[in-house]
Amino acid sequence: MITRTLEVKNRTGLHARPISQIIKVISKYKSKTLFRVGDNKVENKSVLGFLKLGAKFGTKVEIEIDGEDETELLKELESLFYSNFGE
Repeated sequence: MITRTLEVKNRTGLHARPISQIIKVISKYKSKTLFRVGDNKVENKSVLGFLKLGAKFGTKVEIEIDGEDETELLKELESLFYSNFGE
């Protein structure tokens, strides 16, 4: 299992478009993911679940990945966050 904390650096936070990018990425892999912000967490590929995280600019999102392709999945998620989701 890998745990990493990534910061939301795009000004608009995690809204529908960045969330759909995250879901598209995690859907390609077999590993299980858990995204957590404070007491809120999402384990599935639900847009509504991610919206409930309330991740705005500057929010730190803890990500847990567990599975055979966890390293590759983490690299792709880091790339999304570091690129500010193309915004």
